Amino acid sequence: MTVRLRSSQTLIRLEVEDDGVGFDPGRVLDSRLGIKIISERMQQLDGGVRFTPARGGGTWLIAEAPVRPIDRAGIPAEMGV
Repeated sequence: MTVRLRSSQTLIRLEVEDDGVGFDPGRVLDSRLGIKIISERMQQLDGGVRFTPARGGGTWLIAEAPVRPIDRAGIPAEMGV
């Protein structure tokens, strides 16, 4: 497994790549909540997540979200207010 965390002034990106057997995200049963929860959390951050086949097999997860300013108390500041 390889985990990468990258950031710029405007975007943060998490990549997780493994060499397992892989899977088709479109065929995952609704009763399996992992993909659904990850997707919902990323939407809450105005970001997104995608799952693609990894090089040589396995799965590659890419999650991206915009970087938000933090106020002095360490609480995310409201955007556009």
